[in-house]
Amino acid sequence: MNKLVIFGGGGHAKVVADIAMKNGFEIAGFLDDNASVSSVIGYPILGKTDDCVNFKDTCAFAMGIGNNAVRKKLFEKYPDLEYPTLIHPTASIGIEVKIGKGTVVMPYVIVNACAQVGDFSILNSASVIEHDCRVGDFCLIAPNVSMCGASQTGDMVCLGAGSAVNPMVKICDSVTVGSGAVVIKDITQSGTYIGVPAKKIN
Repeated sequence: MNKLVIFGGGGHAKVVADIAMKNGFEIAGFLDDNASVSSVIGYPILGKTDDCVNFKDTCAFAMGIGNNAVRKKLFEKYPDLEYPTLIHPTASIGIEVKIGKGTVVMPYVIVNACAQVGDFSILNSASVIEHDCRVGDFCLIAPNVSMCGASQTGDMVCLGAGSAVNPMVKICDSVTVGSGAVVIKDITQSGTYIGVPAKKIN
């Protein structure tokens, strides 16, 4: 399907629309539960998120929502929609890389050889996913993050802007790493981690 409907009407949705158009999609419009939003970058709000069922036979769908939990909830509610992978043309994607459905790869991202990225994740601008890394499902990798070789995240992980994960370090599910933090050893307990080196906060 060449027409695309985007969930969400905020700033992230605008970037997703731009990438989708660069991938040859025609933007049909946006779905947003905020009644005060009437259009996004000149395209109409077609209804609320539950109105996606009205377009499922003619349109593909993209998640223009930055919140990991909201993306997951929408997918669980509507798992049978068509969700293409969207990759900005300036991104560098290495050999034998696997990127899951519904994932968005933003400008100047680097995903090097043999890395794997799960479903419905966001690789934000200028992030680096090095060789043999693993990024889980419903993750947010913020701008300028560096995941060094063979590091891994579980699902529902958020790596804040400018954070770094050392080589071969593993991060479990449902972890938030603060902006600028450096993860130097495995994280085995969900929660929020900040600082250099990254430590869990209450």
